[in-house]
Amino acid sequence: MGDRWSSQEFEIAQWQIDLNFKLMKLVEDKYPDFKVHSFGRAYAYRWFYAQLLYDLLWAGLSVFLVWLTIAYHT
Repeated sequence: MGDRWSSQEFEIAQWQIDLNFKLMKLVEDKYPDFKVHSFGRAYAYRWFYAQLLYDLLWAGLSVFLVWLTIAYHT
């Protein structure tokens, strides 16, 4: 009890993302022939939510265009 799970989860997520960016920069600068693949729950969640937001924007645009077409024809 009182373990501050959410704040610890945030710290771990930030650490994973910072580490990934540092590794990508290191590979880009010094080892261009290497490929770095990383996976972490926080990293996957951020990618998932970014993709979800992107998809929702496209869905909203399509609903708006259909509404606009129907409004024009009626």
